[in-house]
Amino acid sequence: MPRPPSSKSFRVFKLSSPNGKREWKIEGRPTGKRERYYFVTEKEAKNAARNLNDQIAAFGTKTSLTDSQRVMAAECLEMLRPYAKSLYEAVHFYRDHLHRQASSIAVIDLCERIKAEFERRLGAGEISVRHSTSMKETLKKLAARFGDRHVKLLSGAEIKAWLASEP
Repeated sequence: MPRPPSSKSFRVFKLSSPNGKREWKIEGRPTGKRERYYFVTEKEAKNAARNLNDQIAAFGTKTSLTDSQRVMAAECLEMLRPYAKSLYEAVHFYRDHLHRQASSIAVIDLCERIKAEFERRLGAGEISVRHSTSMKETLKKLAARFGDRHVKLLSGAEIKAWLASEP
């Protein structure tokens, strides 16, 4: 005779023969495999069953997150709520930010490379001395303003605002 279909949720049972001092158990099959927990009082068993069933309702049964990770995810969702963004969107945005940062160089390094190129152009007679001097002064100011910031993380608006503030 086949076993009757079981619920994924946890139910409370009074044991006919107590397990030590534990007279109550909760039983469920949230992942298809039977899980049992034993308790001394009916109140403890009902609270535990309610908590586990609430977790199943909130997060499903196919998650492999620890309790602390679920709490953290809930906090993150709450922080994103005012911006109408999901945790998925936030993670992808941050991953893209980290990718841009990892594949970028600091402004000061870029300025050094540009200075070397202008030295080459000056030596080859491709630019005038005045052009070279003007670029060196501008690059010096750019490096002083943005220094260790990554080039790919600078926005056009930041550069425009800086240029507009220069005399």
